[in-house]
Amino acid sequence: MEQKLSADYIKTIMEQTPRPHYLCGSAKYSVEGNIYKILTKANFSSEKNPSIADRVTMYLDYPHVNVGHCLFGLWNAVHIIAKIEGYKKRTLKKKKPITIQPMERVIPPDTELELEAVIRKEEEFTREGKIHSSGTIYGSYSLDGKELVKITATYYAEK
Repeated sequence: MEQKLSADYIKTIMEQTPRPHYLCGSAKYSVEGNIYKILTKANFSSEKNPSIADRVTMYLDYPHVNVGHCLFGLWNAVHIIAKIEGYKKRTLKKKKPITIQPMERVIPPDTELELEAVIRKEEEFTREGKIHSSGTIYGSYSLDGKELVKITATYYAEK
């Protein structure tokens, strides 16, 4: 099942989540078994963030976005999935690494990038009458079909 999420819907959800917010435009959301996927766009604007602006003005030969911002953009997409699926409490699993794999290309600022966020639910159980789940988050940023960075993390959530 695939559904289109309007830009207004994305904006409304983002207003209810911690900043910074990097998603822009509409999205496609799908669920297939235990796989939840959102395809959307992200823009790391140098106008809205001094950390990004510094990397534009100080590195004129190769302006770029720090991968930390990519993590926040991925978390934006994960918050949307969690909201749609009814998860209230969510966090990264303690003592589990977050893996960031650059793909030998800089992440450009002030550019619409493709973002694919995938959650694979690996475990679900009920405790004290509440549904809990855990699994893996995968994120990938691309530009013109060329992958820029891949991110992997594990999560824990409660409905």
